[in-house]
Amino acid sequence: MANNKTVIVTGASQGIGAAVAQSFLQRGYNVVATSRSMSNAGFEPSPNLALVDGDIGQASTAEKVAQTAISKFGSIDHVVNNAGIFSAKPFTDYTAEDFRGLVSTNLEGFIFITQLAVKQMLSQGTGGSVTNITASLAQNPIAGLPASIAMITKGGLNTITVSLAIEYAKRNIRFNAVAPGVVDTPLHKDNPKDFLGTLSLQRSKNLQSRVLLRDPLVAVLPRSRKLKRKRIRLADLANERSILFHRQGAPGVFDTIVGACRSQGFSPRVENEPNSMQTILSLVEAEEGVAIVPASTSNLRSNGVQFVRLMPDSLYLDLIVAWPPGEPSVVLRTFLDFLSANADAIRAKAELVLSSIARIKR
Repeated sequence: MANNKTVIVTGASQGIGAAVAQSFLQRGYNVVATSRSMSNAGFEPSPNLALVDGDIGQASTAEKVAQTAISKFGSIDHVVNNAGIFSAKPFTDYTAEDFRGLVSTNLEGFIFITQLAVKQMLSQGTGGSVTNITASLAQNPIAGLPASIAMITKGGLNTITVSLAIEYAKRNIRFNAVAPGVVDTPLHKDNPKDFLGTLSLQRSKNLQSRVLLRDPLVAVLPRSRKLKRKRIRLADLANERSILFHRQGAPGVFDTIVGACRSQGFSPRVENEPNSMQTILSLVEAEEGVAIVPASTSNLRSNGVQFVRLMPDSLYLDLIVAWPPGEPSVVLRTFLDFLSANADAIRAKAELVLSSIARIKR
C-alpha cells in the first residue's frame, strides 16, 4: 500500500535501524536512510528509498539528509533517531575522547537532524513525529554493565524527548522515546554472547531462578462498557486510550504489556502512567482510558470496572523467584521448599482468579 509520508532513519545500515527502515519501506513509506556507510548496507534499490552516507554527528550530514528528503520526496513527516554508539567501562576509565565521541553521535546526531526536521514539519503545517531510540540502562542500570558516561547521553535524550513533546504538542508534532534493553545487534559485536546472556534473568549464570507462576494479562474496562462476549482480542484495544503502570516503577510489567500489544500489531496509546494499580483502576472507572494488567489485580476492590479475559492465551506476565548460585542458606532453603510444596496451590489460586474474572461483580 502506497504512503506519501517520508521517514528519516539514522543509523540505518544495520541492527535496529536497518530493521526500522525496512519495515517502513514494506508499509509503503518514503525512506531516507543514513549512516556512515549506508551505500554498502545491501538495501535493494527502490523508488521510495534514498541513501545518504555520512556522520550524522556533523551538521553538514544532517543538512544533506534533510535536503535529500525534501528534494526527492517533498516532505519530512517522521524521524527515527536510531544512530548511537555505546561504550561500557568503569567510570574512571572513560577518556575525554570517549566522551566527545558519545556526545557527537548520540546528542549532536539527534540535535542537528531533528532541528531541521521540526522546521520542515512546522512549514508543512501537517504535524509529524520524532522517535528517539534511547536505552533502558539510563533509568535502570545494571551492576555488571557499567556505562555511566554513555548513559549521560541516553538520559539526556529521554529528558529532551519529554520537553519537546510539551513544546510542540499544540503543533501536532509528537516526540517519543523507545528504550530497549541490550539487543544482540552489531552494536554489541564486541560483547561476548555469554555475557549478554547474563543480562536476562532466566538465562543468567549468576543467578538461579524459577518461574513461580504465569499471571495472564487481562483488560480492565469501565463497568458501563457493554460487552457482547466474555473475552476480547487484545487487538480490539488498539484505538483505545491506555493507562499503564509507570515504567520506572515496574519496567518488567510495562515492557511485557507493551510487547504483548506490539505482538498483536499495535502500540498502545499511553495517556497515563500511574504508580499504583489502585490508581489505574480508579482512572479506568473515571473512563479516562482502559488498562491491561495481570489477572491477580482483580483482587483489588473497584466498583466501577470490569476485568475481561484477553485472547490469545499466550499473553501473560511471569512471576520469577531468583537467588544467588551456590549452596542456599537455611532460610533460603526453607523458603524454596515452601514454594515447591505450595506450587500447585499457588497456581490453582491463579487459575481460580482467572476463571472468575468473567463473572466478577464488584
